[in-house]
Amino acid sequence: GITPQSVALQVWISDEGAVERIALDSPMSEKEEQLLLAAFAGVRFQPGRIGRIAVRGHLAMQVMLDYALRL
Repeated sequence: GITPQSVALQVWISDEGAVERIALDSPMSEKEEQLLLAAFAGVRFQPGRIGRIAVRGHLAMQVMLDYALRL
């Protein structure tokens, strides 16, 4: 349900790997923005580590949204 496009976003990750916050840096329709945020809210990341201690992280990324599966 999302128009194929490239989107810049920022993701804040807890020290447990859960997404704490998401911010879009690219304009999108409200409906598409909600779909994208809902999809990223369920993603789990491997948290960053300093030595053996898990720490919070912040990622800035550019993702290509497309409805086709590419192999």
